[in-house]
Amino acid sequence: MTGVRALRASAKITLCTTHRVLCQLRHDPMSLGMTLAVPALLVVLVRFILPTQDAFQRSAPALLGLFPLVLVFTLASISTLRERSAGVLERLMLMAPRKVDLYFGYSLAYALIALPSTALTIWISVDRLGLRVRGPLWPLGLAALASALFGLGLGLLAGAFARSEMQAMQYVPVLILPQALLCGLFAPRHAMSRPLETFSGFMPLSYAVDSLNASARAAGPDDTYVRNVAILVGSALVTVVLGALAQRRTL
Repeated sequence: MTGVRALRASAKITLCTTHRVLCQLRHDPMSLGMTLAVPALLVVLVRFILPTQDAFQRSAPALLGLFPLVLVFTLASISTLRERSAGVLERLMLMAPRKVDLYFGYSLAYALIALPSTALTIWISVDRLGLRVRGPLWPLGLAALASALFGLGLGLLAGAFARSEMQAMQYVPVLILPQALLCGLFAPRHAMSRPLETFSGFMPLSYAVDSLNASARAAGPDDTYVRNVAILVGSALVTVVLGALAQRRTL
């Protein structure tokens, strides 16, 4: 009975935090609009930059994971930093029995924002820009959403350490750019030198790109796809927990 009570209390704190964050974002239409629309606009820009449809077909699946990841990372890191700087997050943690419940609430709120952003980007890519997907769309969408969730976890972790918005943005070249360079977007991972290929195997974004490329080319998800998505979701959960542990309760 005690365990059930504790579980209900954790769920209540998580859902209340989610509701509060969504209400705050509703009053910040610029940030909300950028998170929803910018990934889709960037994919449109890439289509017109690339010289042929075949070049877009090769690059677009990976970009469906990279662009939402970067935007959600930015929103999560800066929003968390603002609440921490204002003392809101610390006061909430003094009242919450577990810090991770609050961070799961933040995660759920930003995930609900990432969902329509990912869906819009995929719809424009497939229906308007001619991206060919051999199988159903849901594996592509699930892999892109898992990539965005990983970016969300990284953003919450960066927001726990950054002391200013400028410092939060300085985590982009540290946490995201190396993964973007080694994930297989610019060159196949198997064509890299052995040290770089091994290093890329420790980067969750590599599994996002593999899943997205496989979703566009295969008739349906296989065991490798399931493993890659599980690695992404697990990495997101780990970064969220690390962000909660890094946040101090003291005001």
